[in-house]
Amino acid sequence: MDSNSPEPVADFSGTKDPFLVFLQQRLKQRQIPSFRQLALRSQVTPWQVGQLRQGQVHQMRLEPLLRIAQTLDLSLGELLAAAGLADRAPNTTLNPSLNPSPEPSPEPSLDSLRRECDRLQQQLQRQEQDLRQQFQRQSLGQLESWLKNWPKVVYAVENTKPELLAAKVLPLLHPLEELLASWGVATIGSVGEVVAYEPRQHQMLRSGDAVGVAGDAGNGSIAGNGNIAGNLVQIQRPGYRHGSDLLHRAEVKPWQP
Repeated sequence: MDSNSPEPVADFSGTKDPFLVFLQQRLKQRQIPSFRQLALRSQVTPWQVGQLRQGQVHQMRLEPLLRIAQTLDLSLGELLAAAGLADRAPNTTLNPSLNPSPEPSPEPSLDSLRRECDRLQQQLQRQEQDLRQQFQRQSLGQLESWLKNWPKVVYAVENTKPELLAAKVLPLLHPLEELLASWGVATIGSVGEVVAYEPRQHQMLRSGDAVGVAGDAGNGSIAGNGNIAGNLVQIQRPGYRHGSDLLHRAEVKPWQP
């Protein structure tokens, strides 16, 4: 069979097992063409789906059952009820030969299953949040050069050379700014703004590093004792925060009226 050809839709006619009929109806409703696709979308093994098809729900572990239930848009309780095991826990057995203990421990109640289900869902949500934050940090590292230099371009276009054709390009970058804002990235100051020096948010430029803004010669000279908290400074490049994390401080120099 050609590997590029679409997977054939399973023929669900002629099935008499009530639980299997229920599963097949859910596949159709969720537009899942086959049980193999159910395994792929649930991130479980075909063998585990095979256990489900054969009605061996009582021998399955909770995590694959939870994944399959979520793919079928069912709660764990609904899936167990359809299998006729609403009062049983997964990973227990109906066959005494598979459980050699002479006094088997009591099977967990449906309430305990729901609590375990809630715990796994919270764990999956935390993992998703961690992956999202990791992705954002990696993306911000790639955008670092743009973050530092783009505000200077905007300032020059809007204040010193508005006739530049680049002024027409500025609106095209609003989506990028909106993306950063949706990630919780906030600026610390704006170019040319005069503020009180705050060491935790500002970085004093060394002699020769200062970048001139409008009304400044930009010769790099730094006079006075500007690195004292509370003294007035002028922002040369804004800083950035990501939520409660400081990405980098705003670059400033002493303000000279």
